[in-house]
Amino acid sequence: MQEAIVLYLCIPLSTISGSAQRRIYGGRDAVPGEFPYVTVWGSFDREWNFELTCSSSAVSPTWILTAAHCMIPKPEKKGIVAYGDIIPGQKFNFSRVLKMFPHPGYKGGNTLNECYDIGLLRTRKIIIPQYGLLSAVDHTTIMGHEVIVAGFGFTNGTEGFTDAISANKTLQVFKGMISSCLEVDYRLCSRLCVSSTCGHVSLICGGDSGGPVIHASGIVGVNGYHNIDYDDKIHKHSLAEGSTVLQAVSPVIDWLSTTINGKS
Repeated sequence: MQEAIVLYLCIPLSTISGSAQRRIYGGRDAVPGEFPYVTVWGSFDREWNFELTCSSSAVSPTWILTAAHCMIPKPEKKGIVAYGDIIPGQKFNFSRVLKMFPHPGYKGGNTLNECYDIGLLRTRKIIIPQYGLLSAVDHTTIMGHEVIVAGFGFTNGTEGFTDAISANKTLQVFKGMISSCLEVDYRLCSRLCVSSTCGHVSLICGGDSGGPVIHASGIVGVNGYHNIDYDDKIHKHSLAEGSTVLQAVSPVIDWLSTTINGKS
């Protein structure tokens, strides 16, 4: 197994406030073929325009990992999962969602207090070069380790939010460091935070929820929401220092494995 890279970075964490409808800044476009298993869950409207629900990851030919809050309340349509290298200006492959499996411990309600914000989608078969590997590494042992955060969410900081696919953009990713979350004790919820490097702002926004947090050992979590603070001097759609909050995979690995193996 590849040895994890440990970074010693400043951790610009902040209090929890502000809207969750913000975007990855300080990131980059994914290179074609870099993360073929990162998918996006959504549906088509009557005019066949794609409407994003959440980001996600294919962990087998018929199972997709995402956030439970994307399933509650249940969407009117189960929708489809778009997959493969989604390249601007080109058509993408998609597979229909057959059933949704939010974690049984997820209760919904207030995002800041939600535990077990993780779930699975069962789909028709998806054939890609590589599926995401669920990491069983104890989430409490990876503090300070480098990770990559990925998502297909909103792409701009203006009033007219547009998701990556509708904006003709590819997958967005950024590097960060696993850290503990301040202000609120997330340990009971098995949550972690991802902090950006000093002097950079790199956060998820709406639509990035459910996307993978990728460690050297595999997928260690799914995006939940951001932890951000800003003041009146910053435009309300700009970003201040903050961090990304994620649901860790390791505490629910048995449930994920049982669901995939028992209902596949």
